[in-house]
Amino acid sequence: MIRHDPEIQDLFRRYCAPARRYLKLGGAVLRMPPEEYEPFVHALAADAKAVSDTELTTLVEGSWRERRTAAWLAAVSRRDHFRERLGALR
Repeated sequence: MIRHDPEIQDLFRRYCAPARRYLKLGGAVLRMPPEEYEPFVHALAADAKAVSDTELTTLVEGSWRERRTAAWLAAVSRRDHFRERLGALR
């Protein structure tokens, strides 16, 4: 089962779990007050810059939480080469 994969678990802890990020991606981020929005988007941008293509590929292979986070990280870092793969997951 993918949830027991240590690599996925590590990536989940690093990129999805902080402040339950995966739940805030989408409409919720647009409704955040400025004092919450600013640190959230800065942390997201920092992680988008830090995440490797290999890590993004692994996240895409995870559950909806990992896929949602991977899609945002790829979009923020403008990694267009993930567009087709992420679009196929709809």
